[in-house]
Amino acid sequence: MNEQIEKCQQKIASDDFNGAITNARTLCEAILIHIIETIDNGHIKNDGNLINLWSKAKKVLKLDLKKAEIPDFVFQILSGLDTTINGLAGLSNNAGDRHANKFNTKRHHAKLAVNSTMTLCDFLIDVLNERKKNKLNN
Repeated sequence: MNEQIEKCQQKIASDDFNGAITNARTLCEAILIHIIETIDNGHIKNDGNLINLWSKAKKVLKLDLKKAEIPDFVFQILSGLDTTINGLAGLSNNAGDRHANKFNTKRHHAKLAVNSTMTLCDFLIDVLNERKKNKLNN
């Protein structure tokens, strides 16, 4: 995780915006896999589909909430996480350096991808740690 964060920051600093986006996606993928495997106590088969990993992670973290179950303001933020994942998947396919670049990637695009991914991953790790703590206390 730290390696991917460092790579993201280095690539933005060296104007490798496509590489930074790819590393942001890799960071997100690694965190989602870690969460799923930690909670399910096993290895998953990763097909490389970020949206599928996100669906599995939401399920194991119990973040797949219904609008009627939580306040609107919390639901709106959690819904934004879906949008972030979908946007990152699309951006990395069109602007990352693992495919032919179809997008004129600018610094602000790379920073948006990297910073939103780091915020998302930080939140998910906190949720995972909270779940582990609650499991130990019960």
